Amino acid sequence: MQQDAALPEESGPPFEMFGISGSYDSTPAQYRNKGIDAAITGRPEIILRQNVYAYWDEKKAYDITSGLINRYPNTKLVWCAGGAMTHGTLNAIKDSHKIPGKDILLGTFDWSSSTANHIEEGVIAASVGGHFMDGGWSLILLYDYHHGIDFKDYTGTTILSPLTVMNPNNLSQYEILLNKNSWQDIDFIKFTKTHAGKEKIYNLSIDALLE
Repeated sequence: MQQDAALPEESGPPFEMFGISGSYDSTPAQYRNKGIDAAITGRPEIILRQNVYAYWDEKKAYDITSGLINRYPNTKLVWCAGGAMTHGTLNAIKDSHKIPGKDILLGTFDWSSSTANHIEEGVIAASVGGHFMDGGWSLILLYDYHHGIDFKDYTGTTILSPLTVMNPNNLSQYEILLNKNSWQDIDFIKFTKTHAGKEKIYNLSIDALLE
């Protein structure tokens, strides 16, 4: 595994980064943009040079990343909104004669087996995900609704499920969930209020699955 690039001290030179986002009209992209803005707020040593939309396209992400690395040669961090763009961004970093995980840290979204492998290899620093379970959580809420328990009274009509950061330190913990066969061992009924009691708080999170 390659040695991770370290964040500079606040008194050191600026820590330059750029972002590869999804699309203007995409709600996930908008939330992820807000997330990166919140993460660097109050961190004057981190400079977000540019955030460019690649419209979830691998080739566009490759071309944009290549251009931005040339424009900002001191880049130490790239964040990518995920999907197929991750592969394009990663390949562009490599083809720019930069070593991902050493010269440039890459953070992304969306968990997959390939992403987990890249984290294990040290070429991706971290990936935010877990939203592949949103369909399962929806079925749990609909199950309760069908049995006379309106989830709206507990969650409201807009539900933002928490996401989780996968990195080298917890990879083995979360990687098991990428195997669909493991889902058969999960007792989803215990997450419902119908069987667990109305006083039970909905815990629609990845960590709850592991428990």
